[in-house]
Amino acid sequence: MIIKEGFARISVPESHSRKGPGTRSAGFYNNEQVINRDLTILVLSKLRPKNYLDGFGATGVRAIRVITELGIESSISEINPASVRKIEENLAMNSVTASVYKEPFQSAVSKGLYEFIDIDPYGSAVPYLDVALASVKNGGYLGITATDLSVLTGSVPSKTRRRYGAFIANDAHRHEVGIRLMLADVVKRAASMDRYIAPIISFWHGHFYRIIVRVRNGSLKADKSLDLVSTVNFNKMYSNYYDDIDQGPVWKGDLEDSSIISGSLALRPGSVSEMSVNFASKLIGENASLMFSEMTDAARSMGLSLPRVNDLIEELGKTGFNACRTHFSTTGIKFSGTWQQFTEAFVSASRRA
Repeated sequence: MIIKEGFARISVPESHSRKGPGTRSAGFYNNEQVINRDLTILVLSKLRPKNYLDGFGATGVRAIRVITELGIESSISEINPASVRKIEENLAMNSVTASVYKEPFQSAVSKGLYEFIDIDPYGSAVPYLDVALASVKNGGYLGITATDLSVLTGSVPSKTRRRYGAFIANDAHRHEVGIRLMLADVVKRAASMDRYIAPIISFWHGHFYRIIVRVRNGSLKADKSLDLVSTVNFNKMYSNYYDDIDQGPVWKGDLEDSSIISGSLALRPGSVSEMSVNFASKLIGENASLMFSEMTDAARSMGLSLPRVNDLIEELGKTGFNACRTHFSTTGIKFSGTWQQFTEAFVSASRRA
């Protein structure tokens, strides 16, 4: 069947995945990843790399959109012969050309210095990170999608320890902690190569995490980035309501470059859906604090009912510190003040309910 995504027309299997991570097959296409690809196009419209490598082609939709919507020279890696035929069919259907490497990602990535390497494997990205970090051009970008959320959120502690060398509590904060665990892993791998990263965008949506980072050379800044990889303890950060447990190690630096996201939204390519634009606009405040404050936890700890989110944000604004929603939780708030200020504002907001 033929579907339209962005400005591209793509031939996909009749059995393509419409919900969840799906099952990997020839010409695999996941409809729920459209927002992932939309936000990639959005950010690329601002970054404007010279070239782009889609490391796991499947239908070729990522690279085809990058070519048709942004005019960026692109290459595609795909080892499955049936998928390669589907990619070539889709390139022809869209009247565009791309270098198609019929070989594993690890081989294809060595063909040249790419300014943007995109890793979107089925499952964990861990086996591909080292070669990608070593191969991306100095000052270039790495896009990484992870669907092993049960591991990143600590749902399977033995795998979290084995794959990431970490402990995650799998509580209300698990998706921000999971993203930060993913970033910490990339930071440590980059530092081992005397490279360091700067996050451009980091987000959770449904069954996947997505990060885009800039990669640069520099041993001193690699050391400084490692200083931002440590544990978090909500008992010490917030209150005795939380167990005294060290989680991580996780990345404790910024999750994004808000100026790039804002600049991307200003450019707003016509191929990106309104839903994706609205979602991207919700990410801009994620640097306001390390971790978000969870309203349901505050309510339970104080024996109070939940106030309206906007009422609480209004009360928090009176403290003079930044307060905004987070995309990690519908009842989570990024707040740059103290937990005591948060709870005092919570009490005031609860009285208004």
